[in-house]
Amino acid sequence: MFRIALASFAFAGFLLAAEPTPLDKSLAIQRAMAEAKAHLAAGQPADAATALEGVLAKINGDADFLTMLRQAYGEELKKQKLARTPDAKRIADLESKLAILNKSYPAPEAKTEADPVPARKIEEARSSEPSDTLKKAAELFQAASRQPKNYAEAATLFRRAHEAKEPFSANQFAAWAYCRVKLAADGWNQSKRDAAATAAAVAEIEDALALAPEHAELQTAGRKLIQDVGGRPSPAKPKSPEIAESRWTAIDSENFRIRFQGTPDLARDLLAKAEAARLAIFTRWASPKVSTWAAKCDLVLHPTAAEFAASTKQPAEATGHAFIKFEAKQVRDRRIDLRADDATAGDDALPRELTHVILADLFPDRAPPVWAAIGMAVLATTSESERCQRTLERCHRAGELYSVSAFLDLAGPPKPETVTAYYVESASLVEHLVKRKDANTFRIFLMDASRYGLEKALDRQYGYSSIKALDDDWRHATLSTARGQKP
Repeated sequence: MFRIALASFAFAGFLLAAEPTPLDKSLAIQRAMAEAKAHLAAGQPADAATALEGVLAKINGDADFLTMLRQAYGEELKKQKLARTPDAKRIADLESKLAILNKSYPAPEAKTEADPVPARKIEEARSSEPSDTLKKAAELFQAASRQPKNYAEAATLFRRAHEAKEPFSANQFAAWAYCRVKLAADGWNQSKRDAAATAAAVAEIEDALALAPEHAELQTAGRKLIQDVGGRPSPAKPKSPEIAESRWTAIDSENFRIRFQGTPDLARDLLAKAEAARLAIFTRWASPKVSTWAAKCDLVLHPTAAEFAASTKQPAEATGHAFIKFEAKQVRDRRIDLRADDATAGDDALPRELTHVILADLFPDRAPPVWAAIGMAVLATTSESERCQRTLERCHRAGELYSVSAFLDLAGPPKPETVTAYYVESASLVEHLVKRKDANTFRIFLMDASRYGLEKALDRQYGYSSIKALDDDWRHATLSTARGQKP
């Protein structure tokens, strides 16, 4: 008999602590872990370790944090040992840190089916002490994986607390939403499954999803349930009921959903540019056969630089930020944050960040090197490409560029003051290789490099006998000014 079920794996992330962590520490740890996760996804374990080490004094034995730190050290150690010129001092340092970590905080044993739902911290929206009602609801929810009847009791307590106007955290709203979605699915399974039962289940699930609009896994699974019962899901609501008067509005296109405030003119223009840029980027790097995304890419248009920075944790002077989440080597969530006060957002920030999103589709097994991703993103915008060329010449004259061999060994800019030189050299090297043949060959070269190594890939796709041969050709073709100065 057909039944719908709510996948429990998607909600292993709830932690409802009786004693909340102070907000400043919690936010610092979450930011460090988010930054480290991005570095690990980009193949930069050293940068991930640096980000995590910056908040070590705040963690108080956090298991998820220590697991990520152990991963960062382990991946960097492996990378160092495989490098052409291993850093013996760094290898010894990493081995020492791993030994201390494993001795002081042994890796947790694998969970059994009898274990409660594993916890992944969700950033708290408030730091106030939860009431006894919320504490009890939290306890019931945490035990519900073993005692399913607890979902109904927890939902009742969450509702009672909400009706009493008690302050909820984002974490608590998400737990309440999960309870309600689970109960709606169970209720429909036990009903006659007629039109009335389906309408009631869909309405309840959609109301529940509105409690946790930013929880991507819950939104995805909840809308899948709506489709399973035969309902038609409506667009996700951008904010929870406590701020239902929000100015946020959403508009959809075939592959994107944009959320914005104010009039829709800029939003509609950006949607059109996003669809055009998506087709152009896919066509350039892969083929003209571009399929529709099953999960739309969210575009979030922040009214000001300050609101952009507060939401993305990026510098206020940044103009865009891309976020991608994988699940079983498939992209499940795509998001690009932009600034409404950036007059060039549609021509510069949007295609640049969209390139990073599309690279997740083109390289699902292993992310391309940082230098390649930067260069491919720069080539999506004419203005940034031209600016990089002008800056490259200045960096060349100042002796700030690397040899290609040393450059390709880097996981990213080794020091903050080298960011500009690294960025423009990345763009120049990608542009040089694309011009030598075409964009699709460059993509194949990156795939070959991950399989066979850089030198063999350069020979297979470009006929370079060595990295030194690429260096000579690049300098001859690109560094036409200030020739004779040592880069």
